[in-house]
Amino acid sequence: SVAFTDADIPFTSDYVRAFPNITALRLRTSPHEYEELLDCNPAKFEANREANVLLQLQRGLWSQTLECCDGTLGTLYVLALQCRVKELRVTCDIDAPKMLGSVLSDTQPTILSLEQFPLDMLAGRAFAAAMRAPYAAQLRSLEIMLMLDGDSGKKGNAGVAAALVSTCL
Repeated sequence: SVAFTDADIPFTSDYVRAFPNITALRLRTSPHEYEELLDCNPAKFEANREANVLLQLQRGLWSQTLECCDGTLGTLYVLALQCRVKELRVTCDIDAPKMLGSVLSDTQPTILSLEQFPLDMLAGRAFAAAMRAPYAAQLRSLEIMLMLDGDSGKKGNAGVAAALVSTCL
């Protein structure tokens, strides 16, 4: 088991080479890293993800299924794991449901825990599409911990019932 907090934007192949036999990974990237990356050049965020995919394919990736991976949505998106993850825990740090779809497609978890996701994000079409995609069919357990605030369910924002309906349809 390996845990990193306040890490720089990760390069997955470096972690694979350094820790080839791990079964659990917990990785948190400093919010300052994202702010710097996104403010300076949003395209660099996508470029880091693409570089991680290519480097894993060239240099190798974890050969076994990771038992558990815990990270923030932005970190997992950039990490672009190209191996199965049995249990995936995702904490929302970026309001980007399409990123969640990419992470699920990469890892194909059977147990998924979503933490601190805004209600409005879960009620949106992109989240519903991510949860209806073929890679979500293998889920055996889904845990969602919503982040509610004073605007949740008000002024055109979705309520809890609408979020659940959009996910299940």
